[in-house]
Amino acid sequence: MRILYILLIIVLSSLTTSCQWLSPPRGPQDQYKTHLAQLNKETSKKQWQQFFRERNAQAFWKTLQSGNTDLSFDFSNSDIPHKSHEEVAHGIIRYLAYNKNKFNISCLEVINGNFRSLDCAIGELSHLRILSLSGNQLHSLPKSLGKLRDLQWLHLSNNRLSSLPKSLGRLSKLQFLVLDNNRLSSLPESLGRLSELKFLYLYKNLLISLPDTLGQLSNLYWLYLNHNQLQSIPDSLGKLSKLNQLELNHNQLKSVPSSLGELGELQCLNLSGNQLKSIPSSLGELGELQRLDLSGNRLKSIPSSLGELGELQRLNLSGNQLKSIPSSLGELGELQRLNLSGNQLESIPGSLGELRELQRLDLSGNRLRSLPKSLGDLESLQQLYLSRNQLSSLPKSLGNLNNLQWLYLSSNSLHSLPESFRKLAQQKVIQGLKPEEIKQLLGKAPGSSNRP
Repeated sequence: MRILYILLIIVLSSLTTSCQWLSPPRGPQDQYKTHLAQLNKETSKKQWQQFFRERNAQAFWKTLQSGNTDLSFDFSNSDIPHKSHEEVAHGIIRYLAYNKNKFNISCLEVINGNFRSLDCAIGELSHLRILSLSGNQLHSLPKSLGKLRDLQWLHLSNNRLSSLPKSLGRLSKLQFLVLDNNRLSSLPESLGRLSELKFLYLYKNLLISLPDTLGQLSNLYWLYLNHNQLQSIPDSLGKLSKLNQLELNHNQLKSVPSSLGELGELQCLNLSGNQLKSIPSSLGELGELQRLDLSGNRLKSIPSSLGELGELQRLNLSGNQLKSIPSSLGELGELQRLNLSGNQLESIPGSLGELRELQRLDLSGNRLRSLPKSLGDLESLQQLYLSRNQLSSLPKSLGNLNNLQWLYLSSNSLHSLPESFRKLAQQKVIQGLKPEEIKQLLGKAPGSSNRP
């Protein structure tokens, strides 16, 4: 028995001297007397104050005591050590949650911090209408976020989120959801339950596909999905009857559904920087569309139905493989900017001369050998880009464009310039040619008197 007693003393002695797991692990936080784990609903105000003071977060403590209902905590403007950002961020949330009967916080901003997680106590801030957590290092979000039933504005951009909790679908009053610059590869179907959502920003993520339920967002006004890895988009997006702006540029789309033509309120559609070889003719049914960007794709033709876009003001078709364009584009009576640069056009239809509101026309980087005389009827034209073509001559009617401010002519095969261009030369409208080149080309014009 005595031997067993001696052995027990030896074991206990060794545990006391060597088993560090009996105590909290040592680390940078050991320099503090007050730890996050010690803070609870019974913690005194003095202890809370000490917690923030020890981490150089006195300014944050002062903000917490201000009595304001709108609180902002910007870590980039503080002296808080990076290693303490996580604890301080959790401390802010817990203090507000544990004292929620004293604070009716409606707006909370905790931004630009070096913390990876959000304290679960965030769900206790039931009066929140605006929550901004942008510019942090968040990897995930707690399910408790779905308890914020009065939340209208949620800003989570510039974090490292790879997924979203399904509970976000419970935020029935949410109108703004900002998630750009994260690492999202998918979205929960529950987002489709956000019936009041008006603005959804998802650009610069890693999205490959979208849930069909997005088509249930009946009040959605803006949808930003650009700079992702989308290979397709669901037909259900055509049900977004109030959608005003749709950004799908810089993805990997090879086609888009014809249902997009049902977006009757759409004013801006950006499909640039994809892999589109064709577009549906139904896009011509977008009666309210004002801007259409199809640049940087693989289009070899465009449907004549685009000429039915009566409200269109800007059309960008640059950087495709177009060899011709339909004459129906001349029916775009409100068009102000038309970019056809970087294609394979050998000619353009004379109907373009009917675009009386056109201010900017870019035809550079094509294979044009001649231009229609009707371009001289573009009475509102201010900028005309003709560089990098195969033009040997220009119609004299262009010299009558009284509002023209810039005419780019470099990298062509011009033999002469019409006499009508002399006024343009004097006004220094002609660009891309040296003064002596312009003088020489004008001197070769039929009927020229060789005047300077």
